Amino acid sequence: MWKAGRNRHGNITVYSKGKREKRIYKEYGLKESCLGYSSKKLIVEKWEYTGYRNSALANCKYLNGFGSLRLIPNNKMKINDKIVIGLLKKEEGIWPMYFSNLKNLLPGTELFNLNGKYGKSGGNSCLLIGFTKEKKALIKLPSEKLIIISKDSFCQTGSVQKPFLSGDLKRCKKTKAGDSIHFGLKPRVTGMTKNPVDHPNGGSSPNKVHKTRWGKLAKR
Repeated sequence: MWKAGRNRHGNITVYSKGKREKRIYKEYGLKESCLGYSSKKLIVEKWEYTGYRNSALANCKYLNGFGSLRLIPNNKMKINDKIVIGLLKKEEGIWPMYFSNLKNLLPGTELFNLNGKYGKSGGNSCLLIGFTKEKKALIKLPSEKLIIISKDSFCQTGSVQKPFLSGDLKRCKKTKAGDSIHFGLKPRVTGMTKNPVDHPNGGSSPNKVHKTRWGKLAKR
């Protein structure tokens, strides 16, 4: 939850933080989608915006017509694409692999959303390097850090879809002060420009030395 630089009493503790835009948290399918031994077939209906992620969410509908599910899309997913969740059977080879366990993948495969924890940012992906004798998998994270994880861990194949905005978010042109606040930024000012109650260096009188509220010298 975004606190806008305030504590539980409502007092400002960080002056340079803004409130950002109003956001709604949208839940998306994670580990519960991979449980079970029966595969589930879905079709991608539309993209959904979420303020808590820098990429879109895919709203998928079950082919039997009952229910829908939000998923993190990969870079190759398009609208009206058919995907499968769970374990694939031999006669279902025409369905693209989307959710899977690490033990079903080959070394060198790109993956993301590993255990719902690693590689979820827009444009990122992990790399399956290989397997060990102790039924473990060696994974290279986007930060180039190597971790060892169980073969039964679930993941999604491919890489995360790129963000909505091209390039870095910080390069976006801001035309007014409200645009910076939507990014969570507020102007930073020095202590001398503030009031005495807001900062020890605040408040000034002509030809007088700066002092704190307790009469101590504030600047030397």
